[in-house]
Amino acid sequence: MGYFNSWIKQAVETAAARNAGPRYVYVDMYSAFEDAGDSSPCKNLFNPYTAADLALPGYGADDPCDVHPTKRGYQVLAQAVIDAAKPFVPALASASVAIDP
Repeated sequence: MGYFNSWIKQAVETAAARNAGPRYVYVDMYSAFEDAGDSSPCKNLFNPYTAADLALPGYGADDPCDVHPTKRGYQVLAQAVIDAAKPFVPALASASVAIDP
């Protein structure tokens, strides 16, 4: 997990511990993309998210990967949100997103 993501996770956990009111849930999108990219046979060192069909391709050598997800990228992100919410929303216990291969 990147430094920024670990900082955000720590901030959410601290806020959750200090507040009894609303629930705070951290959804690690970075790790969700890393896990989905690692499982793809087409991952490459220079452009793992585009090669794994998680992000749209960029516009050239200086911009190899766009910041916008593909359909498969959105599916991976949606599944990460569902997984994070399952402990708090019993109706999601068996919910899942069909993720394109």
